[in-house]
Amino acid sequence: MEIDSIFQDFLHNTSVINTKLKNQQKIIRQQTLRLLLDGDFTEEMKAYLSDIALQLPGPYYCEFVIELQAESYLYTSNLFSDNNAQDDLLSLIYDLSDEEILLHPLSDNNNNLRIPVLISFSEVQQKDEAAEMIKELLEAKELSFVLGSGGIYNSLYEIPASYLEALSECKYKINSVMAKDQGENAVISSSDPL
Repeated sequence: MEIDSIFQDFLHNTSVINTKLKNQQKIIRQQTLRLLLDGDFTEEMKAYLSDIALQLPGPYYCEFVIELQAESYLYTSNLFSDNNAQDDLLSLIYDLSDEEILLHPLSDNNNNLRIPVLISFSEVQQKDEAAEMIKELLEAKELSFVLGSGGIYNSLYEIPASYLEALSECKYKINSVMAKDQGENAVISSSDPL
């Protein structure tokens, strides 16, 4: 009887330890992705990617940026006031991954409405497939968004350049839509007799 109790305690403790390790791996993966994005990734870190279950086999990489939007393209910090909602969205994006296209979303600490996504893929045309998968997911969740994509590179060290390109594309798309909306308002207001 006592052996059963000891064994049950052992199983419970093992389960708790495994849960804590998975949570710690998740945090370390996010920090490693942030280092990649910031250009602070080192050659020594490559050896530890498998230890934290961060798969980046390549040979191609690019960065997407999702800018979630509120009505009228005005940003609001309340869209993801609950961290679990943002974590859930990041998990849904990550779950789109398959053997050839790996998506690694990253929470943006400075902007809850921005989600950088590092894509690792084996064939150049898979970049478009990844973009389509993300669009379909966000549309299914009825989220208003702009998706920017950076260039395709064959080195993890080029991720910061791809990220800046994706950010630039997002800003361009947002500004284009806002300018179009303002142009339409200007036409309407200029014909108004008052």
